[in-house]
Amino acid sequence: MIRIAFIFSLLIFFHVNSQVVTPPISPIAKISQQVGLTNIEIEYSRPSVKSRKIFGGVVPYDKIWRTGANKNTIISFDKDVSFSGNIVKKGEYSIYTIPSESGWRLILYDEIENSGMPENWDENKIILDVLGQSYDLPFSIETFEITISNITQNSALLTLNWENQITVFPFDVFTKKEVLASINKVLSSGNATTWDYHNAALYYYQNNLDKNKSKMWFDKSLSMRGGKFPFWVYAYKAQIYNRYGDKKEALKAAEKSLEMAKKTGNHHSIGMSTRALKEVQESP
Repeated sequence: MIRIAFIFSLLIFFHVNSQVVTPPISPIAKISQQVGLTNIEIEYSRPSVKSRKIFGGVVPYDKIWRTGANKNTIISFDKDVSFSGNIVKKGEYSIYTIPSESGWRLILYDEIENSGMPENWDENKIILDVLGQSYDLPFSIETFEITISNITQNSALLTLNWENQITVFPFDVFTKKEVLASINKVLSSGNATTWDYHNAALYYYQNNLDKNKSKMWFDKSLSMRGGKFPFWVYAYKAQIYNRYGDKKEALKAAEKSLEMAKKTGNHHSIGMSTRALKEVQESP
Protein backbone atom coordinates (compact mmCIF):
# COMPACT_ATOMS: atom_id res chain seq x y z
CA MET A 1 0.00 0.00 0.00
CA ILE A 2 2.88 2.38 0.87
CA ARG A 3 4.55 1.57 -2.47
CA ILE A 4 1.34 2.34 -4.40
CA ALA A 5 0.86 5.61 -2.53
CA PHE A 6 4.47 6.59 -3.27
CA ILE A 7 4.11 5.90 -7.00
CA PHE A 8 0.83 7.82 -7.10
CA SER A 9 2.43 10.82 -5.37
CA LEU A 10 5.26 10.77 -7.93
CA LEU A 11 2.78 10.82 -10.81
CA ILE A 12 1.02 13.82 -9.28
CA PHE A 13 4.36 15.58 -8.74
CA PHE A 14 5.50 15.15 -12.34
CA HIS A 15 2.10 16.20 -13.68
CA VAL A 16 1.95 19.38 -11.58
CA ASN A 17 5.54 20.35 -12.36
CA SER A 18 5.39 19.67 -16.09
CA GLN A 19 6.44 22.76 -18.08
CA VAL A 20 6.07 21.38 -21.60
CA VAL A 21 3.39 23.22 -23.57
CA THR A 22 1.83 21.53 -26.61
CA PRO A 23 -0.94 22.76 -28.92
CA PRO A 24 -4.41 21.21 -28.70
CA ILE A 25 -5.31 18.67 -31.36
CA SER A 26 -8.70 20.34 -31.83
CA PRO A 27 -8.25 24.04 -31.03
CA ILE A 28 -11.04 26.10 -29.51
CA ALA A 29 -12.81 28.72 -31.64
CA LYS A 30 -15.15 31.50 -30.61
CA ILE A 31 -17.29 33.47 -33.02
CA SER A 32 -19.50 36.45 -32.37
CA GLN A 33 -21.95 37.72 -34.96
CA GLN A 34 -24.71 40.30 -35.01
CA VAL A 35 -27.75 39.53 -37.16
CA GLY A 36 -30.08 42.51 -37.26
CA LEU A 37 -30.20 43.54 -33.60
CA THR A 38 -29.54 40.03 -32.25
CA ASN A 39 -26.10 39.01 -30.98
CA ILE A 40 -25.04 35.39 -31.40
CA GLU A 41 -21.97 33.69 -29.94
CA ILE A 42 -20.65 30.18 -30.58
CA GLU A 43 -17.80 28.38 -28.80
CA TYR A 44 -16.58 25.04 -30.12
CA SER A 45 -13.53 22.87 -30.78
CA ARG A 46 -12.32 22.30 -34.34
CA PRO A 47 -11.17 18.78 -35.26
CA SER A 48 -9.41 18.11 -38.57
CA VAL A 49 -9.85 15.41 -41.21
CA LYS A 50 -6.26 14.09 -41.10
CA SER A 51 -6.77 11.69 -44.02
CA ARG A 52 -9.75 10.01 -42.32
CA LYS A 53 -13.25 9.36 -43.61
CA ILE A 54 -15.39 11.69 -41.52
CA PHE A 55 -19.10 11.35 -42.29
CA GLY A 56 -20.13 7.73 -42.24
CA GLY A 57 -16.79 6.96 -40.56
CA VAL A 58 -15.37 8.95 -37.63
CA VAL A 59 -18.78 10.62 -37.37
CA PRO A 60 -21.37 7.84 -37.90
CA TYR A 61 -24.57 8.53 -39.78
CA ASP A 62 -27.87 8.58 -37.88
CA LYS A 63 -26.30 9.00 -34.44
CA ILE A 64 -26.13 12.06 -32.20
CA TRP A 65 -22.86 13.95 -32.65
CA ARG A 66 -21.48 16.58 -30.30
CA THR A 67 -20.77 18.77 -33.38
CA GLY A 68 -17.12 19.40 -32.77
CA ALA A 69 -14.63 17.87 -30.36
CA ASN A 70 -13.85 17.80 -26.64
CA LYS A 71 -16.39 19.81 -24.63
CA ASN A 72 -19.84 20.29 -26.14
CA THR A 73 -20.41 23.12 -28.61
CA ILE A 74 -22.32 26.07 -27.11
CA ILE A 75 -24.42 28.70 -28.87
CA SER A 76 -26.01 31.74 -27.23
CA PHE A 77 -28.64 34.25 -28.37
CA ASP A 78 -29.30 37.54 -26.57
CA LYS A 79 -32.78 37.72 -28.11
CA ASP A 80 -35.36 35.20 -29.27
CA VAL A 81 -34.79 33.65 -32.71
CA SER A 82 -36.74 31.28 -34.95
CA PHE A 83 -35.65 28.14 -36.82
CA SER A 84 -38.21 26.96 -39.38
CA GLY A 85 -40.98 28.69 -37.42
CA ASN A 86 -39.86 27.23 -34.07
CA ILE A 87 -39.16 29.94 -31.49
CA VAL A 88 -35.94 29.58 -29.50
CA LYS A 89 -35.88 31.78 -26.41
CA LYS A 90 -32.79 33.84 -25.69
CA GLY A 91 -30.19 31.89 -23.72
CA GLU A 92 -27.33 29.39 -23.99
CA TYR A 93 -27.69 25.94 -25.50
CA SER A 94 -25.57 22.98 -26.54
CA ILE A 95 -25.53 22.17 -30.24
CA TYR A 96 -25.95 18.53 -31.21
CA THR A 97 -26.56 17.18 -34.68
CA ILE A 98 -27.58 13.91 -36.27
CA PRO A 99 -25.80 13.61 -39.63
CA SER A 100 -27.54 11.55 -42.27
CA GLU A 101 -27.04 10.88 -45.95
CA SER A 102 -30.47 12.37 -46.64
CA GLY A 103 -30.06 15.49 -44.46
CA TRP A 104 -29.06 16.59 -41.00
CA ARG A 105 -30.98 17.31 -37.81
CA LEU A 106 -30.01 20.22 -35.58
CA ILE A 107 -30.73 19.81 -31.88
CA LEU A 108 -30.46 22.62 -29.33
CA TYR A 109 -30.19 21.13 -25.85
CA ASP A 110 -30.91 23.01 -22.63
CA GLU A 111 -27.79 21.93 -20.74
CA ILE A 112 -24.31 23.27 -21.45
CA GLU A 113 -22.05 21.74 -18.81
CA ASN A 114 -21.19 18.51 -20.61
CA SER A 115 -17.93 16.94 -21.68
CA GLY A 116 -19.19 16.07 -25.13
CA MET A 117 -22.42 14.12 -24.71
CA PRO A 118 -24.60 14.26 -21.56
CA GLU A 119 -24.31 11.23 -19.30
CA ASN A 120 -28.08 10.88 -19.36
CA TRP A 121 -29.78 12.17 -22.49
CA ASP A 122 -33.02 13.91 -21.48
CA GLU A 123 -35.62 14.37 -24.22
CA ASN A 124 -37.29 17.06 -22.10
CA LYS A 125 -34.21 19.26 -22.51
CA ILE A 126 -34.49 19.35 -26.30
CA ILE A 127 -35.39 22.94 -27.16
CA LEU A 128 -35.18 22.56 -30.93
CA ASP A 129 -35.06 19.67 -33.39
CA VAL A 130 -35.13 20.74 -37.05
CA LEU A 131 -33.93 19.43 -40.39
CA GLY A 132 -31.19 21.07 -42.43
CA GLN A 133 -29.98 20.63 -45.97
CA SER A 134 -26.54 19.22 -46.86
CA TYR A 135 -24.62 19.91 -50.06
CA ASP A 136 -21.57 18.20 -51.49
CA LEU A 137 -18.55 20.40 -52.15
CA PRO A 138 -16.11 20.07 -55.07
CA PHE A 139 -13.25 20.44 -52.60
CA SER A 140 -12.35 19.30 -49.08
CA ILE A 141 -12.43 21.39 -45.90
CA GLU A 142 -9.71 20.09 -43.60
CA THR A 143 -10.82 21.66 -40.31
CA PHE A 144 -14.40 21.65 -39.02
CA GLU A 145 -15.99 25.07 -39.19
CA ILE A 146 -19.20 26.65 -37.92
CA THR A 147 -20.21 29.95 -39.50
CA ILE A 148 -23.11 32.36 -39.65
CA SER A 149 -23.54 33.44 -43.26
CA ASN A 150 -25.95 35.00 -45.78
CA ILE A 151 -26.73 37.69 -43.22
CA THR A 152 -29.62 40.10 -43.71
CA GLN A 153 -31.34 42.39 -41.23
CA ASN A 154 -33.89 39.67 -40.53
CA SER A 155 -32.26 36.28 -41.18
CA ALA A 156 -29.08 34.26 -41.65
CA LEU A 157 -27.78 30.73 -42.10
CA LEU A 158 -26.11 28.62 -39.43
CA THR A 159 -23.65 26.55 -41.48
CA LEU A 160 -21.57 23.49 -40.59
CA ASN A 161 -18.65 22.87 -42.95
CA TRP A 162 -16.32 19.86 -42.93
CA GLU A 163 -14.74 17.29 -45.20
CA ASN A 164 -16.63 17.69 -48.50
CA GLN A 165 -20.00 18.81 -47.09
CA ILE A 166 -21.75 22.00 -46.08
CA THR A 167 -24.96 21.81 -44.05
CA VAL A 168 -27.22 24.83 -43.61
CA PHE A 169 -29.92 25.69 -41.08
CA PRO A 170 -31.82 28.92 -41.87
CA PHE A 171 -33.02 31.05 -38.98
CA ASP A 172 -34.84 34.33 -38.50
CA VAL A 173 -34.49 37.17 -36.02
CA PHE A 174 -37.19 39.63 -35.02
CA THR A 175 -35.50 42.85 -36.12
CA LYS A 176 -38.52 44.38 -37.83
CA LYS A 177 -40.76 43.93 -34.80
CA GLU A 178 -38.13 45.45 -32.52
CA VAL A 179 -37.37 48.40 -34.80
CA LEU A 180 -41.04 49.27 -35.33
CA ALA A 181 -41.63 49.18 -31.58
CA SER A 182 -38.63 51.47 -31.07
CA ILE A 183 -39.81 53.91 -33.74
CA ASN A 184 -43.31 54.10 -32.25
CA LYS A 185 -41.97 54.61 -28.74
CA VAL A 186 -39.37 57.26 -29.59
CA LEU A 187 -41.40 59.29 -32.08
CA SER A 188 -44.37 59.45 -29.70
CA SER A 189 -42.23 60.42 -26.70
CA GLY A 190 -41.96 64.13 -27.51
CA ASN A 191 -38.17 63.88 -27.29
CA ALA A 192 -37.37 62.60 -30.78
CA THR A 193 -34.36 64.19 -32.46
CA THR A 194 -33.78 64.99 -36.11
CA TRP A 195 -31.76 61.77 -36.36
CA ASP A 196 -34.60 59.74 -34.88
CA TYR A 197 -36.92 60.98 -37.63
CA HIS A 198 -34.19 60.51 -40.23
CA ASN A 199 -33.48 56.91 -39.21
CA ALA A 200 -37.18 56.06 -38.97
CA ALA A 201 -37.78 57.44 -42.47
CA LEU A 202 -34.84 55.52 -43.92
CA TYR A 203 -35.89 52.26 -42.28
CA TYR A 204 -39.37 52.57 -43.74
CA TYR A 205 -37.91 53.43 -47.14
CA GLN A 206 -35.31 50.64 -47.17
CA ASN A 207 -37.85 48.03 -46.05
CA ASN A 208 -40.65 49.08 -48.41
CA LEU A 209 -42.99 50.11 -45.61
CA ASP A 210 -45.49 53.00 -45.53
CA LYS A 211 -44.13 55.54 -48.07
CA ASN A 212 -46.32 58.32 -46.66
CA LYS A 213 -44.81 57.95 -43.19
CA SER A 214 -41.34 57.71 -44.69
CA LYS A 215 -41.75 61.06 -46.49
CA MET A 216 -43.49 62.71 -43.53
CA TRP A 217 -40.72 61.73 -41.11
CA PHE A 218 -37.99 62.71 -43.55
CA ASP A 219 -39.59 66.14 -44.02
CA LYS A 220 -39.78 66.48 -40.23
CA SER A 221 -36.09 65.62 -39.98
CA LEU A 222 -35.22 68.23 -42.62
CA SER A 223 -37.27 70.94 -40.92
CA MET A 224 -35.45 70.30 -37.62
CA ARG A 225 -32.03 70.80 -39.26
CA GLY A 226 -32.55 74.43 -40.23
CA GLY A 227 -31.87 73.94 -43.94
CA LYS A 228 -28.24 72.80 -43.63
CA PHE A 229 -27.76 69.32 -45.05
CA PRO A 230 -24.77 67.28 -46.29
CA PHE A 231 -24.87 65.83 -49.82
CA TRP A 232 -26.04 62.38 -48.72
CA VAL A 233 -29.20 63.80 -47.11
CA TYR A 234 -30.19 65.17 -50.51
CA ALA A 235 -29.45 61.75 -52.05
CA TYR A 236 -31.80 60.07 -49.57
CA LYS A 237 -34.39 62.80 -50.13
CA ALA A 238 -34.26 62.08 -53.86
CA GLN A 239 -34.90 58.37 -53.30
CA ILE A 240 -37.71 58.86 -50.78
CA TYR A 241 -39.49 61.56 -52.80
CA ASN A 242 -39.15 59.50 -55.96
CA ARG A 243 -40.88 56.54 -54.33
CA TYR A 244 -43.53 58.85 -52.91
CA GLY A 245 -44.26 60.01 -56.46
CA ASP A 246 -42.83 63.53 -56.41
CA LYS A 247 -40.32 63.09 -59.23
CA LYS A 248 -39.82 66.84 -59.73
CA GLU A 249 -38.60 67.39 -56.16
CA ALA A 250 -36.67 64.11 -56.28
CA LEU A 251 -34.78 65.26 -59.36
CA LYS A 252 -33.92 68.61 -57.77
CA ALA A 253 -32.63 66.86 -54.64
CA ALA A 254 -30.55 64.37 -56.66
CA GLU A 255 -28.96 67.15 -58.74
CA LYS A 256 -28.18 69.12 -55.57
CA SER A 257 -26.62 66.02 -54.01
CA LEU A 258 -24.36 65.45 -57.01
CA GLU A 259 -23.36 69.11 -57.12
CA MET A 260 -22.30 69.02 -53.47
CA ALA A 261 -20.60 65.62 -53.79
CA LYS A 262 -18.43 66.83 -56.67
CA LYS A 263 -17.10 69.61 -54.45
CA THR A 264 -15.78 67.01 -52.00
CA GLY A 265 -13.72 65.29 -54.71
CA ASN A 266 -14.51 61.95 -53.07
CA HIS A 267 -15.35 59.29 -55.65
CA HIS A 268 -17.51 57.33 -53.17
CA SER A 269 -19.62 60.42 -52.48
CA ILE A 270 -19.89 61.20 -56.18
CA GLY A 271 -20.85 57.60 -56.89
CA MET A 272 -23.65 57.62 -54.31
CA SER A 273 -25.11 60.84 -55.70
CA THR A 274 -24.75 59.68 -59.29
CA ARG A 275 -26.67 56.48 -58.51
CA ALA A 276 -29.43 58.45 -56.79
CA LEU A 277 -29.76 60.76 -59.81
CA LYS A 278 -29.78 57.85 -62.25
CA GLU A 279 -32.45 56.06 -60.21
CA VAL A 280 -34.72 59.11 -60.39
CA GLN A 281 -34.07 59.75 -64.08
CA GLU A 282 -34.82 56.15 -65.05
CA SER A 283 -37.95 55.79 -62.92
CA PRO A 284 -41.38 55.92 -64.64
